[in-house]
Amino acid sequence: MANRGLMAENMFLGQSQLLQWLNSTLSLRLEKIEETCSGAVACQLMDCLFPGSVNMKRVDFNVRNDWEYVNNYKELQRAFTKMKVDKAFNVNQLSKGKRQDSIEFMQWFKGYWDSVTNGEDVASEYNAVERRQNCKTGDWKKYSTGTSSAPKGRIAAVTKKVAQSPAVVSSRGNAKSTIKAARVEKEIVHVVDPELESKVQSLMEEVTELRLKVDTAERERDFYFDKLRDIEILCQAPELADVPVLRIVEQVLYATDSEEAKKIMLEAETKLGAQLVPQEIMDQVLSPEAQAISPR
Repeated sequence: MANRGLMAENMFLGQSQLLQWLNSTLSLRLEKIEETCSGAVACQLMDCLFPGSVNMKRVDFNVRNDWEYVNNYKELQRAFTKMKVDKAFNVNQLSKGKRQDSIEFMQWFKGYWDSVTNGEDVASEYNAVERRQNCKTGDWKKYSTGTSSAPKGRIAAVTKKVAQSPAVVSSRGNAKSTIKAARVEKEIVHVVDPELESKVQSLMEEVTELRLKVDTAERERDFYFDKLRDIEILCQAPELADVPVLRIVEQVLYATDSEEAKKIMLEAETKLGAQLVPQEIMDQVLSPEAQAISPR
């Protein structure tokens, strides 16, 4: 396997070089590297390298919201697991579309691509546009070239010679040794207990699901924390020190638990003469002692 450390050549590639590689390989017309943040481009790179490793029908190139990107990264993680690609990625960071994060991920992908293909032009017979047409919402309406020079219905024949895992690919010195390694690996797979293999695959998928749930939870946590922090800063503004409502909001923010917050809300209702919280909700969460101060 080619070196993909900090000093590897691919880590010095700039945005223009990466875009040129992606556009020529996948028949795209990307203008910014941040446009790869949905995860769909990475999925198609894996599809080109290892046909069948990605379920392209589940990949969506036309998603617009970052919370929808999770499904694409879910398919990418499944492909990584299936092909034994030892690469962790942070869905939360990549989904934000920050330039540096996108560049670093595509730099890694270029190094991985070169190590697998070993200089072979596997994309020459890969019909990228046709493959995208099989995706969840069809071809990429915004950035696809809409044409492909490759013959329709053909997936790269060269990739068929690639071993079933990167571990085998990395050991090849030439085409003959690759084919031999692939045959050996295929024979080994047949010896594995099918039931055990099925359990392993099921556990891998479970790990993938949990990892994506964690990433989603972290993204939601950061989102709401930022909102609360903005409100806290607003409450602490000297110019608004005499605004009664903000003092109540500040007390709710610093409440140690839900019950204390509801008590503060009830006290605020008494002061402001308005019902701020529906009574049915208060009945569900408040203790009898707290309900005693509720205005009737």
